[in-house]
Amino acid sequence: MAEITGEELLAHYAAGERDFSGINLRDVKLQYARLSGINLSRTVLENARLYRIDLSGADLSGARLVDARIEDVDLSSAIFSGADLDGTQIWNSSLEGANFENAILVSAGMENSRLNKANFRGAYLCETFFTRCILQDAIVDINELRGCYLTQTRLPDGEIVTNVIED
Repeated sequence: MAEITGEELLAHYAAGERDFSGINLRDVKLQYARLSGINLSRTVLENARLYRIDLSGADLSGARLVDARIEDVDLSSAIFSGADLDGTQIWNSSLEGANFENAILVSAGMENSRLNKANFRGAYLCETFFTRCILQDAIVDINELRGCYLTQTRLPDGEIVTNVIED
């Protein structure tokens, strides 16, 4: 697996390259970048720090985002199918229409984020925190939210809840 720095990624992207699948970006720190439509599938982004980035339409399928910190990032229509977001924290971000099908979201936290029309079909949600999030029209079975912590979060049916849904 090739390893590149954040600066190298930005330079290659600026030169027109979009396919960065399978690279190692562990511990990368990126901010104020426009990387829409980038292919980061199967990429290692463990402990990444992403701040104010446009990753709309990004392909992060099969990526490892374990313990990543994501703030003020546009991830609308991003693909997280089969991605591992264990322990990842996401704040103030747009994930509208994002695809989390079969993703791992154990102990992940999302706060003040928009997840309208996001797809959580088959996602592993365990001790996942949703704080002041909007899940309206999201594809998620209420049973898949068992064991999640919900605080002032709007569910797919429009109901706003503050509780823990357990088995």
